[in-house]
Amino acid sequence: MSVSAPSTTPNSNGLLSTTNSSVQSQFNTFLTLLTTELQNQDPSSPLDTNAFTTQLVQFSQLEQQLNTNTDLQTLIAGQTTGTMGTALSYIGQTVEASGGNFVLDGTDSDTLSYNLASAAKTVTINVVNSSGQTVAQIPGDTASGQNSISYDGTSPGQPTLAAGQYSFTVTAVDGSGNAVQSTVYTTGTVTVSIGNLIIPASSVVQVSS
Repeated sequence: MSVSAPSTTPNSNGLLSTTNSSVQSQFNTFLTLLTTELQNQDPSSPLDTNAFTTQLVQFSQLEQQLNTNTDLQTLIAGQTTGTMGTALSYIGQTVEASGGNFVLDGTDSDTLSYNLASAAKTVTINVVNSSGQTVAQIPGDTASGQNSISYDGTSPGQPTLAAGQYSFTVTAVDGSGNAVQSTVYTTGTVTVSIGNLIIPASSVVQVSS
C-alpha cells in the first residue's frame, strides 16, 4: 500500500490578496475624488449623492466578498495541512482499510483480509483484474469474524497472475445455502510513492509542504 506524494497547485491566496489590494486602492481613490467634489460643489446646485452612495455600497460589497474568499482559502489550506499531517503519520505503519484492492509484484505475497458476519460452510475469494474480470477463485477460511490468507498470485488449479493491481470479493454460503455477509479489507504497510517510484519510509529524510 502506498501514499502518493501530493501534487502542487498554484496558491490562489496571492491572487486574492493582490485583487483585494487593488480594490482597496480604487476605493480610496474614489473616496478622495468624492470628497474633493463635495468640497468644491456649487452650493446653489449641489451634487446628487444617490449615485455616489450606490457606488460606495458596491465597493463595500466587493471588498467583503474578497475578504470572505481569502478566509475560505486560509481555512482550506489549514484543513489540507492537517490532512497531510495525518497521512504522514501513517508512513511505515501497517494499516487496514475498507476495500479489497491489492498489488502483486511477482515476488512477495499480499494479505487478503475479510470479515464474516457468521460462520460459513464454503468461502470463495474472487480475484478481479483492473478490467473487472474474475481471473482466479481461491477457497477461504470459513470461521466467523476476521479471516485472512496470504496470496502471491498462485493457487492450485488456478492461473498464475502477472504482477499488477487487483481487487477481490468474497462469496460465503452457510450450511442452508444462505449467503453470509462479508466485508473485505486492504492490509499493508504504508510507504511513499512519487509517480510510479515506491520509496521505503526509512529512506525519507525530509517532508515539506
